[in-house]
Amino acid sequence: MKVSLHPEAWADLRSIHQYIARKNKRRADSFIGELHEKIAGLGHMAESYPVISGFETAGFRRRTHGNYRIFYRILDDDNVEVTHVMQMSRDHQSLLASWERS
Repeated sequence: MKVSLHPEAWADLRSIHQYIARKNKRRADSFIGELHEKIAGLGHMAESYPVISGFETAGFRRRTHGNYRIFYRILDDDNVEVTHVMQMSRDHQSLLASWERS
């Protein structure tokens, strides 16, 4: 499957990089690289992760890396879209709920 990032996911990655880079630019670069590897891996294993309970309508799934969650949905047989990448302590319920309504 082809994996694409929604503009909000790109913004999330930039924000994560900026936050980590304040203390350690090298680690920010390597961590974003790790996240990109996990994201790319969804192309081969997107269906391995279950749909998140409560978000079945939009089909949201998540994969984790460290303290971060990668939220995505399978659009069709050939396409996966990453919608958000966020730290686990952030409230993802209201964010994903806004996608359910749209």
